[in-house]
Amino acid sequence: MIYFNQQLLFLSTIVATSNSLLAREEVSVNNDSCKFHTCISNALKISAKMGNLDEGKYIHGNVIKLGMTNVLSLGNQLLQVYVKCSEFVDACNVFDEMCVRNIVTWNTLICGLRYSVERFKTNGHLGFCYFKQMLMESVSPDCITFCGLLRLSVELKGGVWLAKELHCAIVKLGYDQSCFLGATLVDLYGKFGLIGEARCVLDGVLARDLVLWNVLISCYVLNGLGEEVFWLFSLMRLEGFEGDEFTFASLLNSCASLGIYDTGRQIQGLVIKRCHNKDVVVESALVDMYAKNEHINDARKAFDAMAFRNVVSWTTIIVGYGRRGDGKEATELLKGW
Repeated sequence: MIYFNQQLLFLSTIVATSNSLLAREEVSVNNDSCKFHTCISNALKISAKMGNLDEGKYIHGNVIKLGMTNVLSLGNQLLQVYVKCSEFVDACNVFDEMCVRNIVTWNTLICGLRYSVERFKTNGHLGFCYFKQMLMESVSPDCITFCGLLRLSVELKGGVWLAKELHCAIVKLGYDQSCFLGATLVDLYGKFGLIGEARCVLDGVLARDLVLWNVLISCYVLNGLGEEVFWLFSLMRLEGFEGDEFTFASLLNSCASLGIYDTGRQIQGLVIKRCHNKDVVVESALVDMYAKNEHINDARKAFDAMAFRNVVSWTTIIVGYGRRGDGKEATELLKGW
């Protein structure tokens, strides 16, 4: 915070003295411009990270005063500030006023509009309008562009057809081997209940990573295909992936929904072997698995052994006792929380 205030103070000094400096020493303009750019860039990065809209607007005003509105890198950073602060009208205005844009500019706006739809239910088709404009300006989309558009599709009525069209474009442009995009596609198809399509995406990626496997496993759990999850886990291990916290949390959730206690115990053994037994998400899933399989004492032991507990952990054990009809213990836990 002290560093940020120093940057703003330096920026204010620059703006206050820039006219006299440039009038007296035109030779130093290029050196001064480099200093201005570095200072403004650092201040904008901090504003975006902190979500500080007021400071971002203050810096924006100084960018205009210094005549640096046509500097592409600063324009992109200003755009990022407004996106991070959820000021999408201002973000679109900054974008429309930019004389020069690159792929970073387009991606920042398109991905930002996805958050706008999720949080404020704004017009999701606006992102696709900008995508169309992007293509008309002969700017080639990349993986980040498609990722933003795919996530926008989830929020739109009839978005599954848009997603399939985007999937075709991804294949045509040769991005279908990207694990990053593959995971996004798998997640999207899973949310639409299209497990067959999700599996085809994974099968089409030759060099799969753990994230891609994890997303497919979570999609199977989400769609109630618990038994197939363990078959997928076996295939994943055959490819040399032992799983991480996310994997084991999904497997335990599947055991909880299917009511398979013995398999859950085996998964717990793997969790301990792989040293994931200190992860709060995995431990909460373990408590839930025991509680839903009516082994409340084991659930309580797992809960008591947790080094750190969150809201999910407490809620899980309290609901477990409540489901069992032990209102007294549930109340005691609630008081202790």
